[in-house]
Amino acid sequence: MAAQRKNTKKTVKFYDEQTVNGWPLNYEYESVNGSKPSEIKVNGTKDTGSVFITKNNANISVSFGGNAQMDAEVLTAVQAEFIAIEASFEAE
Repeated sequence: MAAQRKNTKKTVKFYDEQTVNGWPLNYEYESVNGSKPSEIKVNGTKDTGSVFITKNNANISVSFGGNAQMDAEVLTAVQAEFIAIEASFEAE
């Protein structure tokens, strides 16, 4: 008799969108077995500028490029979304 197959890992990818101060932002993250994502990536473009923000566990990396000025409203909104995304997994 053959051994039963058992699923040991389920990964779900999430793609979210948000517009802040004219920046269309795209969020990408994944959950393994329903756990809080270890990495959340955010990117967006506005005019000739771009923004890339990554949260990897407790570390956050921010880059504004293409002549884009740092936008505090974007940073504040993204930080709030990081907290909300992580909280949504803790509640499950």
